[in-house]
Amino acid sequence: RDRKWCMPGGWADVGDNPSDMVAREVWEESGFEVVPRKVLAVFDANRSGRPLEFYHAYKIIFLCEIIGGRGRPSDETMDFGFFDFGDLPSLSDQRTDKRHLAEVRAHLADADRPAAFD
Repeated sequence: RDRKWCMPGGWADVGDNPSDMVAREVWEESGFEVVPRKVLAVFDANRSGRPLEFYHAYKIIFLCEIIGGRGRPSDETMDFGFFDFGDLPSLSDQRTDKRHLAEVRAHLADADRPAAFD
């Protein structure tokens, strides 16, 4: 890995629904228990400029509420943190799409903003 920061994320297991998947991935990567509250965006991961692969993937960006747990690194992450948009650490180019961050920022500024999708 490139040892840079990204938002929590991962792949759904067979039979997972999206809300269970995001709660599991956040728990595994950060130690926080969350409840997804809103879908902010759905992006076609195959439109990111990478070569097409055998499977088709979508990135679903959720707004989640922390309801428990304790932040901790894991075997998937070296550290965890919360950052202001004006003070972001060095982000992974491989795992962070700038338009995804822009969409999150827009939703935080306008709670009534509709979900984005491509």
